[in-house]
Amino acid sequence: DDFADSRIPLWMLNIEVPVGHDDSLQLLWIPDLTYNELAETGATYQMTSPLFVPQLADGSSISTFNQSKPSSMLKDSDFGLRYAKFYNGWDLTFNYLYHYHDTAVLFQTVDQNRVTIDSKYKRNQLLGITASKAFGDVTLRSEVGYSSDTYHLLDNSSVLFFEQQGVHNSADISSVIGLDWQGLQDTLLSVQWFQSYLLDYKEALIRPRQNNIVSFLYNQSFENEIWELDVLILHGFDQNDGSVQTKLNYMLQSNIKLWGGSDLFYGQSAGLFGQFKETDRITFGLQWCF
Repeated sequence: DDFADSRIPLWMLNIEVPVGHDDSLQLLWIPDLTYNELAETGATYQMTSPLFVPQLADGSSISTFNQSKPSSMLKDSDFGLRYAKFYNGWDLTFNYLYHYHDTAVLFQTVDQNRVTIDSKYKRNQLLGITASKAFGDVTLRSEVGYSSDTYHLLDNSSVLFFEQQGVHNSADISSVIGLDWQGLQDTLLSVQWFQSYLLDYKEALIRPRQNNIVSFLYNQSFENEIWELDVLILHGFDQNDGSVQTKLNYMLQSNIKLWGGSDLFYGQSAGLFGQFKETDRITFGLQWCF
């Protein structure tokens, strides 16, 4: 799915209050206890990378899988605040979110060759700042965020694995810096650099301390937007893997759109993108609005 279509809408209370001439304060209450829906075991795009899936030792098997999920609409709600300010041409926001991670943490207990997995959702506090400004045809965008609690899988051969049930918790600082260029008619070029840095790193962690991903987006429309081409390239430097996604849309009529696309993956199977390197695909579709 397109990224916007793949996201799950949440019920929430959203209050926005003007402050002064250009500023605003936003408050969110999210009682919706909906979380990520991942591909099931055996599905084409199931997660297999050791970054996300526990790797069992030889001869071991999962004996028990326990799942614990937040259930109280009030006690388990998420809460957020955002203060937005316009200053000297800069759009600035200051953000706070108290929330559950949308993907469960998989704690592992090993008893001889029998593995018990306890799937639990964990809280996190996120503090962040965003800033963007247009300089002629170029727009600069940046974000930086501090997460109090992030959870990552450990190598099952380490002593720390048994002490911490296969999972290590670390605060994380993540950032994005991006440049958008619209110097040509009906054309957008966008480059983004994503970083994630763990403040409490352990050698037994499967993921590296610093994770870097770069994205490149090329979007162009032709013949009064009858044709539209999208090319998105993502490359992860730390796992040396990535993906190349293309999509070409054609407006046959005002209410009928034809499209074709491709998703290509490369890199080692242990990587975020490389785990899908055997599932490249070409897709075709028709959208009819009535």
